[in-house]
Amino acid sequence: MQKIVREQYFRNDLWCGSSLCEKCEQEAPTLASGVPQYVVLDTNVVLHQIDLLENPTLKNVIIPKTVMEEVHHQSLQISDRIKAVVADPARHFFVFQNENKRETCVERLPGESPNDRNDRGNNLLIYRNFLD
Repeated sequence: MQKIVREQYFRNDLWCGSSLCEKCEQEAPTLASGVPQYVVLDTNVVLHQIDLLENPTLKNVIIPKTVMEEVHHQSLQISDRIKAVVADPARHFFVFQNENKRETCVERLPGESPNDRNDRGNNLLIYRNFLD
C-alpha cells in the first residue's frame, strides 16, 4: 500500500484584479476601472470559443488558473492563443490564482472529473470574491 501526502500552501496576498474590490489590497489592478461587470471563463468556453475571446472588444475577463492549466493540458495551440490575449495589457484579462487562495481552492472529490472540479471552483470564486 502506498500513501500519498499532498501539501498545499496558501497565500493571503493574492488579489482579484478588480479596482472596485474593497477586500483586496491591490497596487495595480489589471481589470479596467469603472466597469462593474466581469466575465469569468470556464475551460469549455476557452476551448470552444477562442475566436470570440480573441476579439479585441472583449475586455475585463477573469480566467482561473485551473482553467488555464486544463486548457494547456487539452490543447497547446489554444493555450498559446489565450496566453497571447492575457499578455496584452489593453485587453484587461486577469488570471486568478484560485489554487493558492484558501477561500477559492477546491479539492477534487472522489470520482469527480477535472472539468467538474473546475466548474465547482469557478462558482466558488465568483461567490467568494464578487458576490459575498
